[in-house]
Amino acid sequence: IAAEHNVSNGRFTASVTGTYILTASYDLTTSGYVGGCGIRFNKNAGIILGFNFIATTASMTTAAPCIAVIVSLNATDYVTCQAYQDSGSNKNISNSTSTRFSAHRLK
Repeated sequence: IAAEHNVSNGRFTASVTGTYILTASYDLTTSGYVGGCGIRFNKNAGIILGFNFIATTASMTTAAPCIAVIVSLNATDYVTCQAYQDSGSNKNISNSTSTRFSAHRLK
């Protein structure tokens, strides 16, 4: 499955029709802003497969939204993962062990 993930365009493209489990998370440096951050999967640039949102508080320094979905994909369907934050300014996504993506074909 590693060959199905294209790091240049950020897509995971199924080469075999089947049922997949997709997981992703990221570690966001919040620096105490009040608002929120989230993560979602999109299928073929349109269908939202899942979304997770975390409300942040002034006492937080980091937030790590995560998501897991089980989805049916046809061969050539592709999935992208999008991160979201609403602080009104740029925030850094950390290279910590909390920032990851995985895909596994279940059947």
